[in-house]
Amino acid sequence: MKADGLIRSGTLSLSIRVAGMALGLAAAIILARLLGPTAYGEFSYVLALVALIAIPAQLGLPNLVIRETARAQHAKEPGRTLALWRWVHVVVAGMSGLCMLGLLAAFLLFPSSEIRFETVLWALPLLPLLALGNIRGAALRGLGWVNLGQLPESLLHGAFLLLGIGVVFVIGTGVPVDAADAMKLQCAAALLAFLVGAYWLALHRPTAAERFIPSPEMRRSWLTSSLILGLVAGLQSFNSSADIVMLGWMRDNETVGVFKVAILMSVVASFTLASLNAVIMPRVVTLLQSGQQAALQQIVSRTARISFGAALATLLALFFFGTPLIALLFGEAYSVAYPAMIILVVGHAINAMFGPVSLLLTMAGHERDTLRGLALGATVNVAANLTLVPVYGGVGAAAGTTLSLLTWNAFLFFRARSRLGIVCLPLHPALAIPQ
Repeated sequence: MKADGLIRSGTLSLSIRVAGMALGLAAAIILARLLGPTAYGEFSYVLALVALIAIPAQLGLPNLVIRETARAQHAKEPGRTLALWRWVHVVVAGMSGLCMLGLLAAFLLFPSSEIRFETVLWALPLLPLLALGNIRGAALRGLGWVNLGQLPESLLHGAFLLLGIGVVFVIGTGVPVDAADAMKLQCAAALLAFLVGAYWLALHRPTAAERFIPSPEMRRSWLTSSLILGLVAGLQSFNSSADIVMLGWMRDNETVGVFKVAILMSVVASFTLASLNAVIMPRVVTLLQSGQQAALQQIVSRTARISFGAALATLLALFFFGTPLIALLFGEAYSVAYPAMIILVVGHAINAMFGPVSLLLTMAGHERDTLRGLALGATVNVAANLTLVPVYGGVGAAAGTTLSLLTWNAFLFFRARSRLGIVCLPLHPALAIPQ
């Protein structure tokens, strides 16, 4: 992909994410102010639990769908694409049902004094909506509709959530006063975004002259790859959610609510890399398939440079203006989130510096390397949280997350350099080590 093409596509992708972030942040600000740190902490904790429990419901299938759909498109085999989608939807629907039953049983058997059952009950529908929504978005991205595939989750979900809050005001029934009320609005927004995305996928669904019947060997290959990719995606989700879950386990809801605000403020630093990853993923698959080493190094280096520059700019802005910005947006009660926010932004900047290293190894078929690196990072994350959270609270959780990001990115950097001869840093492509 040429520089102007990457910048143009990346700019559109980033614009979608920034607009979605603005809408989601607006909804989060309103909810945080209405609920207060304690109830907002309960809401955030349950959402983090849902994100963790959604891991086995997806089994890494979104990345498998992107990779295999792009390969089938390259090979001009639409029948194989449709067969893959049918198989994936059956698996995800079944696993989502099991995960819903598991979460429900866990809270019935082990009730919590901090978390009300009603909040958990309204969070259950999010499991299939998140899992199937991610599959739908992955299918669109694999077909080449990268930005369209992001719209439902990145933009529409936040828009519908904000609209729901506004409707509550207009009809005069009151505003969300507890975590369960906020969770109802979250589910409604997720459902509407899912339906819109499903409609778009139906419009762009490829047609095949005849039905493709995957062989047992192909299904086994899909399942094996999905299990490995599932562990990879699961560890990524774990590393992003473990801090809130462990913080909620060892501290109170108020601490979780404040830390959630730190996350919301710091995540801006990761948007550029996430946006570019979504843009370059199909292109990376094509370059790997065709063996275009130089072009692959160029796109990786360019992605790292752009994302790292954006992360550093975010770090500087929040370092100097973070505290008044938190107070202005969320209220004075959340101003204590500043130290944790800065530590988290440093972690996101480190992640951006290594560019699309995880994506590169996964799309190249080296899922096991990605899995080992993320497992190492998760181990560091848990150990750091267990050590630091009891003493330092949210600051300790932020430090654990940053240490985890540094650990697994460094591990994957050396793996990508040795396996593929690609240097995943914002360096000149000439510095790549040839195979």
